[in-house]
Amino acid sequence: MQNRSAILVAIGFGGAGLVAGLLLSRSNAAAAADEARAAEHAAAIAARSEEAARRPEPSILERPEARVPVTTELPAAEPPPPSATIQQAAPPALPSSDPRDLPETTIAEMTTKRAALGKLLAEKADPILFKRFDDNLAERVSDAGTYAYTPADDKAIMAVRMPPEGGTWRTELPRAGYGDLYALKDEMQRLDKLIGDAEVQEYLKKRQAEGSPK
Repeated sequence: MQNRSAILVAIGFGGAGLVAGLLLSRSNAAAAADEARAAEHAAAIAARSEEAARRPEPSILERPEARVPVTTELPAAEPPPPSATIQQAAPPALPSSDPRDLPETTIAEMTTKRAALGKLLAEKADPILFKRFDDNLAERVSDAGTYAYTPADDKAIMAVRMPPEGGTWRTELPRAGYGDLYALKDEMQRLDKLIGDAEVQEYLKKRQAEGSPK
């Protein structure tokens, strides 16, 4: 009985020791596997870190934060620039061909103006007067080849013809129908008066200057 008990105890202890040994072996194997996996994981992390260290840093344009989003909308068209207005200088005014626009400040200017008016009037009126003679629209005023001008002639647009066969003929343009020509004639009459008055004043000043004591 004692031997059996001893054997059972031994077996009991032996079983327990076997179980403990098996547990210990399994624990050691699990720990070794865990250590192997940890070492493999650490090696993988180290390899990735080394690869990242060797990889060049992307340029500023390649970084995600530097990328400009691409849009399909076209930019708004800029309004066309305002057309430049070219202002051209007005050409210089040409001197008037109308003698009535000439100055008349001095006696010399008035005389020049009066002569220009007479020339223009002759250019316009002479062809009409000559045609009146040809059309027998003239009056025989004398049998002799002479003519005495009257004050009325100064205000009229008239002409006198003395043909070789004798006699004196006079023709005159009526104011009705020839208002433009009489406007020139009236302007000549006005200048005649201005020139006469200015010459009188100039003569009086000269006489006064000569008679004043020195």
